[in-house]
Amino acid sequence: MKSQKGVTLTSLIIYVIAMSIVVGTVAAITNFYYGNINGLSNRTSSSKQYTQFNSYFVNEVNTKGNNVVANASNGTKVVFTSGNQITYLSNAIYYNKIKICNNVTSCQFTIDNNSNTVSVNMVIGGKGFQNVYSLQNNV
Repeated sequence: MKSQKGVTLTSLIIYVIAMSIVVGTVAAITNFYYGNINGLSNRTSSSKQYTQFNSYFVNEVNTKGNNVVANASNGTKVVFTSGNQITYLSNAIYYNKIKICNNVTSCQFTIDNNSNTVSVNMVIGGKGFQNVYSLQNNV
């Protein structure tokens, strides 16, 4: 009698079930991974927007001889002697006419002429940021 080696229906069903379990496990792990990546991206969005604002504002504050010329009465606009202005308008912050921040809930600029500082209080995406910048006009 000849040896009958081949794939039986039972072994084929076992292979299909095993492959389905492996594919399902890989799919679940991939879904979990990408879900966490998207969540991380959403959590860091506020910090990214503030860092972008901060880079423009620090550059303006650290310019030698640059002072604040005008501040809007409601604290939503700062104009520097260089002619540049930073404005909070319609949930965004603008550097002159360039939008540098989105999703800004509130922003308040406070000028202290005695200590020569500018305080910035802002809320971006539900996260609050507060900083005091010292003007470098005496350097």
